[in-house]
Amino acid sequence: MARKSFEWRRFFRYRYLKLLRINDNPRSIALGVGLGLFIGFLVPIGLQTIVALPLAFLFKANKVLSVGFTWITNHVSVFFIYPIQCYVGGLIIFRPFEFAKLNATFSEALTSIMKMAKKSGFFEATYKTVVMFWDLGSDILITFFAGGLLFGIVSGIVGYCLSYGAIIRYKEGRRQRMRQKLISKREE
Repeated sequence: MARKSFEWRRFFRYRYLKLLRINDNPRSIALGVGLGLFIGFLVPIGLQTIVALPLAFLFKANKVLSVGFTWITNHVSVFFIYPIQCYVGGLIIFRPFEFAKLNATFSEALTSIMKMAKKSGFFEATYKTVVMFWDLGSDILITFFAGGLLFGIVSGIVGYCLSYGAIIRYKEGRRQRMRQKLISKREE
């Protein structure tokens, strides 16, 4: 068990360092993270890239990160995130749902989409996802977008602030190390 934990830490540490070392300005990188997280929660799976890429161009965010961070809601995590998101959205608009009913509804719909996606291509799977969300009904759609808006805003702001601060600290530390290296070489 300790070995698995170590592997996950190494994986996330590697990704974290790759994020810090991206050759782009800190604002663009952080905006890509924040935008990707926002779109990941607000837009249903299958349409996220279609929405994130034009917005990344519009706001001059890092395109790769904005698309990559939409995968916070992926084919595994949506079984957990979407029911919670709708439950919270129901509380926001004062139309609470029974969590077990939401979970069953999403599990059934998403399982059928997954089976279909294995047999067909990306565009057909995207179309089926949109149809599936439309077929869930306006009550669930409204709660989905209300919860997604809340989760998206919170995670987008937190993601932007954390990544911007980490990138600035990393680049400043790197500048100081380079300065120290130059000073020590001059003294020799």
